Amino acid sequence: MTELPLTAPRGVDELYLARHDEVSLARPLMPGDVLAGVCGAHGMIVAHPCAMRGGGGRLRPRVAVAPVIAYQRVPLLAWPNGHYNVFPLPDLLPEPCAAQLLELDSATREELHAAERVATLSDYGVYVLQQRFVFCITRVVVGLDRLEEVSGHVLAEAELEEEWVDELTDGDDPSAMSEERAAFQTFLDGELRASLQQPVRRSEVRRTVRAEIARRLSA
Repeated sequence: MTELPLTAPRGVDELYLARHDEVSLARPLMPGDVLAGVCGAHGMIVAHPCAMRGGGGRLRPRVAVAPVIAYQRVPLLAWPNGHYNVFPLPDLLPEPCAAQLLELDSATREELHAAERVATLSDYGVYVLQQRFVFCITRVVVGLDRLEEVSGHVLAEAELEEEWVDELTDGDDPSAMSEERAAFQTFLDGELRASLQQPVRRSEVRRTVRAEIARRLSA
């Protein structure tokens, strides 16, 4: 069907960043997040990071999600050769499951904030999800390197926002966390945000953000 094969993770540790109690409340909602309490039971965010947020990093009123359904266990070696309409979620729920990529829904901003996040994907996992989603609806395979080009800066921003909020709050005060998210977005606006789009400058942005975190902690 195509010369470029679909990608499969080598293991669940490569696919997920965190599951269940390991999921950090400081991390902003991102593509690949699986949440309990949307789509009837569980849903996965599938919108691109830039499509799901507006000004100041605020979630849009509605965000595209895919329902998570009971589905047969799909061995990792079988991912490139079938089951194209789903994104398997191994070792996540008690029963085998997958995100149904052809039955998209949308969840309100309020639903997403109220839902319980049960998994986040690694950056690599997000690229695999995006590749599979594009193939599902177009039957065109996009290389992970290209997907990294268009999403890498936003995922780097999410990592820095998580670090900022985690360091500057106690992690269980939603109001304080919301204030620090807004403060982070304000600090990043302008040159720093533009620099994140250049891979060679991301380490410089990380140093600048971490120096500002340290300054605020000592103030």
